[in-house]
Amino acid sequence: MSSITYLFSKELRSYFTSWLAYVLLAGWLFITGYIFVLLIVSSTTMPNFNLSPLFSNMMVFVLIITPLVTMRLLSEEKSEGTIEMLFTAPLTEWQVTLGKFIGAFLFMMILVTCTLYVPIFTFRYGSVDGGPIWGSYLALLFICASAVSFGLFCSSITDSQVVAGFLTFGGLLGSWIL
Repeated sequence: MSSITYLFSKELRSYFTSWLAYVLLAGWLFITGYIFVLLIVSSTTMPNFNLSPLFSNMMVFVLIITPLVTMRLLSEEKSEGTIEMLFTAPLTEWQVTLGKFIGAFLFMMILVTCTLYVPIFTFRYGSVDGGPIWGSYLALLFICASAVSFGLFCSSITDSQVVAGFLTFGGLLGSWIL
């Protein structure tokens, strides 16, 4: 097992051994499901069925969830004093960074893939063009990757998880507003 694989599997395991992953997953599925149902109900009165409000709202929730996922990546290692042990192991800084990034990004990918019921129901019971839907999923994954990388950066410059979370949220919110 390579060192990067070990690091990202450790990160992914740490998410699912705490309650945070399950609360985020349940909240994410509840909110996206609620918006999807609202779109279905509103489509009975409107002739066009448009999923763009769902994906734009999913992007906003990525801005809220990402700081919760990334705030502990490196700041927890610094505050507990285990960052020195991590860097004295036969690992380069790139391997540590890439392992932490892949672990957090895989968690965000799990959140996004749990919403694949949307295109399944849409293609099964309606007639819509699949290109914009799959393009929106791809764009959402790219947004998740950039948000996780910014969160990892914010987590690396401080040893406080709360400060890292606020920095990540503020930076992502500012970039979204711009």
